[in-house]
Amino acid sequence: MGVLIALAVVCLGLLYGTGVDGAGAVPDRTATVQVHAGETLWDVAQRMAPGSEPSAVVERIKQLNGLGGTSVYPGQSLTVPSGR
Repeated sequence: MGVLIALAVVCLGLLYGTGVDGAGAVPDRTATVQVHAGETLWDVAQRMAPGSEPSAVVERIKQLNGLGGTSVYPGQSLTVPSGR
């Protein structure tokens, strides 16, 4: 019985500790947006994928657009994950 309880606790910990439920996941859907004046990639990530982990969204934006860094400029078009 104790082993069964321990196994259940481990499974629940893995389920909720690793985000298996999908909360905070980077959306698969994408959209093309323009960077607003004063915005950073972090801002774009939060605007377009609310509820997702911004750092993961920023990394995906960099991959989608072939960016080596995080510098963007107003009016720049970016393909971004979109949870909206």
